[in-house]
Amino acid sequence: MSESMSNNTSPLSDFDICKLQRAFEHLKAENDRLHSNLGKLARVQFRRFNDEECWIWQGDGSDHLESLVCPVVISASDLMALIGQNRVAVNEVTP
Repeated sequence: MSESMSNNTSPLSDFDICKLQRAFEHLKAENDRLHSNLGKLARVQFRRFNDEECWIWQGDGSDHLESLVCPVVISASDLMALIGQNRVAVNEVTP
């Protein structure tokens, strides 16, 4: 007799496997939802900076830095991309 059979374990039925798959899918969806909510809460946390309003950088084309008069919260990677784009634009204009 195999080791698993001596421990009174039996293979799972197709029904049990389906139940476990549904439970896994439900838990994964819940985890994804919670992860999304955590990201939203992190962004809300920085809506005020140094007790004044600030702009949360969206990076979706609706951000117009030239019109802002408040602090801007932006990820380091987005900032580096903007700096890189600015350098390219300056190099294209200067002879």
